[in-house]
Amino acid sequence: MPKHLSDYEFHDSTLTEIAFGPRDSLTLTFQLHASYPPHTAPISVQFLQLANPDEVRSYFERLTSRVVMSLAPVPGNRRRSVKTFQIEFADCGVTIRCRSVLI
Repeated sequence: MPKHLSDYEFHDSTLTEIAFGPRDSLTLTFQLHASYPPHTAPISVQFLQLANPDEVRSYFERLTSRVVMSLAPVPGNRRRSVKTFQIEFADCGVTIRCRSVLI
């Protein structure tokens, strides 16, 4: 069973659920595109201990497109205590900074 974000292809997937909490965490549930098997079941990605919770919450409250263009680590992140990811949708994107990620 895949355990890393890089094991999944998020391009053209659909964001089906957004949940905040507990505390400063964010859980995003995706339905991956059918052309990228074998991962056809929805998957949830939990970003724990957000370093930028207000920015992330504000972004997802305004989100209009739910079709994902990409979700990937930001290259060159020098702070070991914070993991940085960029998620892009058709209309815009947001940087998510967190302590850890669970799949």
